[in-house]
Amino acid sequence: MQQLFCQEKINRGRNGVSYTYSVNALLHDGTRKRVVSDLDAPELPIFLEQHAEAWMKIADTPVPGEFAR
Repeated sequence: MQQLFCQEKINRGRNGVSYTYSVNALLHDGTRKRVVSDLDAPELPIFLEQHAEAWMKIADTPVPGEFAR
């Protein structure tokens, strides 16, 4: 695994707009895999990303399409 990153998804429906968040992995071959999805607040995926990267000793670097904090 090269990097972890968070993404925001905008959901539009009859009842308006809602947002969900996910934690994703960028693999060394360039593919992306969803690790955790459908989180309803941005704080949790950011927390998970930061602590998992620290535990795995992965330096945080920007990923195109990443949720801006």
